Amino acid sequence: MNKIWYLLSLLFLFIPILSNAQKAPEKAEADMYIEKCDFEPDAPAVVLFDKGNIFFLREEGGFDIKYTRHKRVKIFKEAAFDQGEIKIPLYIGDTDVEVVKDIKATTYYYDGKSIEKTVLDPDQIFEEPINKHWYQKKFAMPNLKEGCVVDYEYTVISPFIFNLPDWDFQNDIPTIYSEYQTNMIPFYTYTYRAQGFTAFDIFESGESKGLDRQFMNLTFRDMNYTFGMKNIPSFNDESFISSKEDYIKKIDFQLSEINYPSGYSKKVLTTWPALAKDLMDLPEFGIYLKKSTKIGSKEFTHLQSQSDMEKIESVLKYMKSNYKYNGRNSYAASESIKDFINLKTGNSANINLLALGILQSLNVDCKPVIISTRDHGKVYEDFPFADFFNDVLIIATVGDKKMILDATDPYCPTNLIPANCCNGKGFIVDEAEEKWANIYNNLPSHDMTSLSYSYNPETNQLEGSARVKTTGHIAISERKRYTSNEEKFVDHLNSDGLKVKDDITVNAEEKEGQFNYSFDFTSSVDQIENQIIINPFMKLPVQDNPFKQKERDYSIDFVYPFVRNFQVNIKLPDGYKIEKLPIDVSRNTKNIAFSYKITQLENNTFVISSNYQIKKPIYPSSTYNELKSFYKLVTEQLNQSIVVTKI
Repeated sequence: MNKIWYLLSLLFLFIPILSNAQKAPEKAEADMYIEKCDFEPDAPAVVLFDKGNIFFLREEGGFDIKYTRHKRVKIFKEAAFDQGEIKIPLYIGDTDVEVVKDIKATTYYYDGKSIEKTVLDPDQIFEEPINKHWYQKKFAMPNLKEGCVVDYEYTVISPFIFNLPDWDFQNDIPTIYSEYQTNMIPFYTYTYRAQGFTAFDIFESGESKGLDRQFMNLTFRDMNYTFGMKNIPSFNDESFISSKEDYIKKIDFQLSEINYPSGYSKKVLTTWPALAKDLMDLPEFGIYLKKSTKIGSKEFTHLQSQSDMEKIESVLKYMKSNYKYNGRNSYAASESIKDFINLKTGNSANINLLALGILQSLNVDCKPVIISTRDHGKVYEDFPFADFFNDVLIIATVGDKKMILDATDPYCPTNLIPANCCNGKGFIVDEAEEKWANIYNNLPSHDMTSLSYSYNPETNQLEGSARVKTTGHIAISERKRYTSNEEKFVDHLNSDGLKVKDDITVNAEEKEGQFNYSFDFTSSVDQIENQIIINPFMKLPVQDNPFKQKERDYSIDFVYPFVRNFQVNIKLPDGYKIEKLPIDVSRNTKNIAFSYKITQLENNTFVISSNYQIKKPIYPSSTYNELKSFYKLVTEQLNQSIVVTKI
């Protein structure tokens, strides 16, 4: 994947026009006759065009950003009706807020006789809060039908010049044309990052041919930049990626410099040490941390006699038992330290910065490390942008070992952080030097499934019991799934003929460590004349190869390494035999491992054991074919049936 950073110098730069921007059709009715996307004919819909425009509005004392967007989509199939669900995110500052206006939306469709249109009723535009700093306007395109065209546009007015809207050229459906135009003024310099490609199909740059503009004592003209791309394939949200935001074709902007009319310039693009200092001066970060340390010095002196590891265990246990994570991530505390202690609930920064402060008061060598969660995208070390980050963890040194800690999730043991936090690099906030931490989990998680059953000729069923033991992230995931909805957990087990008898036995009272459960079951079998068809593993292992593409340009991200073990004891009645025993298989490389072995014991009992292992949390795209071949072997071997015949 290509990521390129550029600097837009806004005063004197002039680049000749490289090509002409594509113009949008004047009438949407003409698009009604499009039957498919030429370069992706099976797509359920296609973006005909998506055009964004940035203009700086002159306001008293400064400028606002005027962002307009016009998008048109042709919908071929009902499966793409979600393209008619429109959401417009808007930012809330301390004193100002973004607003949207001039929303226009129309659906064009064929009623059997002629092309008709339905215009969106303004009363069907709704406002919805998201969190402290965001809300959204949303609406549904009216009267959607297969073959319709939806066309909508809107304008956002933003007082936040630091927040120049980013632009996604790529969507989950193909796009015929996408264009982003920025009309820059000489008072702000932005950097931009182009991701997922090496060159634009269209890049235009030139001075505005409009009238001169004035601000204070300076006369100027806008510098117009047009970025365009054509025939962009849909982004297939493939398995095993961190976030599609890390891979789609897009362009991001960041304010880097403010140029004042007096001639003075102020750098906004900072350095990592400067960012660390800014964070330590921030009331919601560094000041909050200092207050947390004072609390630790007063209230946790009884832990001073413990070892550093014992202190870490004690503090994390205390935080998880006494404070509740509200589900919101940030590197900045949402509540004051006083309010957080009283409310007992807060965001990730509230919890982890308090835990960090207590540990520092106990002389544990630890510092904050700010990260970006998987759903927020990757961090790039080349540019020190605070916007890259949305969470904070703790990095502690115990002896010669470094540990990444988190106190938000009561289901995570001390040696694990939430899976959503495992996302590459984290910036250690240290004013003395620039330091980074690897935020990956290399500790393997385990899933051990044991099945023991026999065939009952009278009922033509398999009858037996199952025991499942899980560790690490697999245990965390299974425990959460069980505690959130026990009925759904059991329904998930009741699949493909396997039926759970009575209740399952679970160690649900424990929040950390292994998650184990067991149950009795019956399972139907297929019978063809005197042959009985048995799937030994009851379709509990992976059923399909998740890697279906011919090739892959992205890394393969499993989040954590894992080992899955399966053992089956099959008891056949006298007078029955397995027609043909499967062959043993073994494969072991630096990346993967797989084994399959069947053993015949006395009393017509057979033992089939198998395990497969992913040895690393993340793999480069160059290993895709190896992993694809590996999963093909696993799915075929673990889902092959055995044929039992009556002698």
